[in-house]
Amino acid sequence: MLPDSIDIIDAQCYLTTEEFQRVLAESVYNPTKLRLSQRIKRYQNDRNIAIFAAIYDSKICGVLVANIACTHIVILDIAVISALQRNGIGKSLIKHLMMEYKPSEIYAQTDDDAVEFYARLGFEIHEIELEKNKTRRRYHCTYLCNYFVTEEKCLE
Repeated sequence: MLPDSIDIIDAQCYLTTEEFQRVLAESVYNPTKLRLSQRIKRYQNDRNIAIFAAIYDSKICGVLVANIACTHIVILDIAVISALQRNGIGKSLIKHLMMEYKPSEIYAQTDDDAVEFYARLGFEIHEIELEKNKTRRRYHCTYLCNYFVTEEKCLE
């Protein structure tokens, strides 16, 4: 089973690598080199950012970037290479984040492409009102964590 055979590591040192950015691009709308570069720079300069990578077969197959400035963690990016999606890698990344930081809540914003992922994990989903001239729906996702989270109970 795939999730048991992946390792999740702190990936701050991989942030500027092509391999990391190729996976990160999966979570970026219209992932141009400029957009990826701007996002990477923003993450490099923020001490409140946690960066994890899921490693499978010695390669980065998933990434998670989160703002950990307080007990309410915000997922800024989460991505899994398309060939390995729906194998529990994204869930494992969020579970790892929960075990490392024990947040009271986790927030994320997403679009139609990933809203079902968050819903399957038990996040509460609220559609955000579209801004004028915007066509892509956005969703605010919230997961209320148990302060006494154990690995067995986390994201069952």
